[in-house]
Amino acid sequence: MRTIAVVTLFFLPATLVSLRMQAIFSSGVIVSAPKLWWVFMLAVVLSTLGVFSLWYLYMRYRARTADRMVSHGQSGKNIHDEEKSVEKEE
Repeated sequence: MRTIAVVTLFFLPATLVSLRMQAIFSSGVIVSAPKLWWVFMLAVVLSTLGVFSLWYLYMRYRARTADRMVSHGQSGKNIHDEEKSVEKEE
């Protein structure tokens, strides 16, 4: 699953940037492709770095949360499971 997520994170920003640029330039304005190629590449690189940075920060947050849960003895149970078990005991 993680491999699919990484591949998606790699290709999705380029796809979205190309769709957006196509929508902008299909309005009848004729622009030479080599003239603005650097804009496309810059937007793709920056958005890809941004997406991977957000993914990295999310994975760090998730790992820290899991470590806290294990150290508190919760072992992966979520709050709703604990509430249901308390209700059943009563």
